[in-house]
Amino acid sequence: MAKADLRKPSLQEQKLTMKYAEGDANAAFDLAQLLFSQGRSEPAYVALEYAVRQKNPKAIALFSSLRPEAGGQL
Repeated sequence: MAKADLRKPSLQEQKLTMKYAEGDANAAFDLAQLLFSQGRSEPAYVALEYAVRQKNPKAIALFSSLRPEAGGQL
């Protein structure tokens, strides 16, 4: 069984999550970057994929660089 992450999210993470929940693709991209920097790749990919679906150009570029066939790595 996976352990739940019990740490409290930062204020920045909370704000970005709220904006992402409201449909802000830029906030989703920023949240993805923050989560990747914390080593939390699974939730980061979820936020990044949302930003890509919303056609955020920065998210598309990052997602393309992370694809295994592109040689990207976290």
